Amino acid sequence: MKILLLILALGFSTPESKVDRQPFSSASDADCNPEETARKIVAGKYQPRNILFHYGKKEILKKDVLAGTVPQNDWDDYIMGEKTTYHLKRFRRGLYGTEYLESADTFGSSTYDGLMEIQIEESCLVPQRIATMFGLARTTMFKKWYESKLFDQNFDVWKKACFERDGSPKINQFEFYRNPESGINSNKESNCEKVVAEFFIEKNFAIIQDNAGDLTRSWAIRDRDCIHKISGSSAFWSKSFSTRSELWKNQCKMNRNHRNNVRIWFKAIAEEGYFSSDLERFSKMIAEVKAPEDKVDWETDETDRFAAQDFANTLSSVGRICEAKGRKKELQEIMYGLAENVDQLQSSDVEITLRSACR
Repeated sequence: MKILLLILALGFSTPESKVDRQPFSSASDADCNPEETARKIVAGKYQPRNILFHYGKKEILKKDVLAGTVPQNDWDDYIMGEKTTYHLKRFRRGLYGTEYLESADTFGSSTYDGLMEIQIEESCLVPQRIATMFGLARTTMFKKWYESKLFDQNFDVWKKACFERDGSPKINQFEFYRNPESGINSNKESNCEKVVAEFFIEKNFAIIQDNAGDLTRSWAIRDRDCIHKISGSSAFWSKSFSTRSELWKNQCKMNRNHRNNVRIWFKAIAEEGYFSSDLERFSKMIAEVKAPEDKVDWETDETDRFAAQDFANTLSSVGRICEAKGRKKELQEIMYGLAENVDQLQSSDVEITLRSACR
C-alpha cells in the first residue's frame, strides 16, 4: 500500500494563455555541474532555459500569478530591496528559480506550499546579459570595469583578498545566506560584496547564476522586465502535472521523492475538477517515466511518484462511477476537503472516502 502525502498547496483559478517553452532535453553530467555551467557562462557559451521554477508561500505567489509578474512595489521591496526573506546583500538579490523542478523541489514544504513557473524573455538570455560569481574576477570585462572605477585597492590585491585560486568567491568575504530566524538584518557589505554588487548593478545583468550550495542550474533574475510571464494557477498545474512528464523526472540524480509535485497536482485537480479519461492518460504517462541511469534508491525515492499513479487509478475508477450517477459535484467537494485537511492518505482509505460520494 503506497503512502501519499497531501497538504494544502497552490491553486488559483485564472485563465492561462499559451506559453511557448524551449524544447526540453535531458541533462548531461556537464549540465548538472554548477562549475562547468559557470565556465561556459564566462566563455560566453551558455544560454539558460527560458523556464524557471520557484517554490514559495502560496499567499505571496498568488499576487505574482494573478499579475503575471512580480508587482513593482514587491519587486522593489522584497526582491531587490532590503526586505528579502533571507536578508540578502545587494550582490545576492533577485527572483530565484531553477531550470529543473527537482532543484526547486528542495524548497517545497508545508510552509512553501506554492509553486510558480517563470517564463523569461529570450532577449535576456544572451551571453552579455548573464553573469556568474565563479570565475568573475578572471574575466577581462570585470577587470577593465574595476580599473576604470579607480578604486583605492589594486585589482590584483583585491582579487586575491576576495576570490580563491580556483575562481570561487571566498566564503569569509561573501555572505550568501542568512537564516531568517536569526533576527540579524544588517546589510553592511564587505568591500568584496560592495564591489561585486556595484558591478552587477552598473552592467544591468538580467540573470546571475546561483552558485551557492548544491543547487543545479539555479538563477537569480535581477531585471523585472525580463519576466515574460508567471504562471501557477490551479488550472495551469492541473494540466501541466498531468501532461508534462519532464516535471516527474529526476534530471540530475538529486535525491527527490516528488512529494511536493503530488501536493501541487492534487490540490489543482481538486479545485479544477477532472475527467476519468484525463487521469488514465496521466497514469499512463507516469508509468512511462524512466528511472535515473544510476537507479540509486530508485524505488525509495520514487515512492510518491508511484503513489501518484496509484491515486490517479483510484480517482479514475471512482470517477467513472460518480460520472455515471451524475454525482461528480459531490465527488469534487470531498476531494477538496481531503486536500484542505488531510496530510497523509492511503489509496484504500481514499477510495472508501470517495466512493461515499457516489452511493
